[in-house]
Amino acid sequence: MSGYVDGITISDRGEITQNGNDVTIPLVRLDAKVTVNVAIGTSNATGQQMKSFVPESWQVMRLPKGTYVLPITEGGKLEDADELGYFDSETQYFESNTSDVSSFSFYMLENMEDTNNITSYNQRDLRSKNSDGSYDTTNGKWEYASEDATYLVIKGKVQMSVDSDVATGSQFIEADVTYYVHLGNFGNSNSGGDYNDFTIKRNTHYTYTITIKGVNSIETEVETGVENQSGAVGDIYKSTE
Repeated sequence: MSGYVDGITISDRGEITQNGNDVTIPLVRLDAKVTVNVAIGTSNATGQQMKSFVPESWQVMRLPKGTYVLPITEGGKLEDADELGYFDSETQYFESNTSDVSSFSFYMLENMEDTNNITSYNQRDLRSKNSDGSYDTTNGKWEYASEDATYLVIKGKVQMSVDSDVATGSQFIEADVTYYVHLGNFGNSNSGGDYNDFTIKRNTHYTYTITIKGVNSIETEVETGVENQSGAVGDIYKSTE
């Protein structure tokens, strides 16, 4: 923990006072807590019905290795961040898994990352692709997000039923999915949040609720903001239900 106060006086005898009074230094944590809840929602597509989400693993990417003792000023970035470096967590498993919600939590040092060219929430996790569908990493992994912004990789299995047509009837779909979610306080992403905010501040508890609405559709909420998420990929397997 760390803290600071202004306007202190140190006497010749080593006594420390502030305006003639004893000094109280409020302490704050150097790290932030992040809680993630993954839930099943209602599909946006006609004829699709979500059955379940079976969580497999989660991983946190681009975690800062260090930070300053005192807080970074608003809009600033740790000048030594690139020198100190970043690391990716090991693959972890969900702490709790009920029939409705799967959850996990972790702690991380602050990461002050922002951009200024994003106009929709969908662009936060957008990756460039080549004509053959493979990812283009020529200029980095992300098309808009900072390469040093912290993000989640969540893997699992989605199960849903689809009413395709009269001939085939209802089909059961099982998909191995990977969801990418950048962290930050993007506000109300459904009606004009700060989509360029990728910052995680110290001494703050962030709670993300990820609602799965399909193989390639999730909604991510911080406080009250929700929007369809672009960082969702999956392989689909069908069988007649």
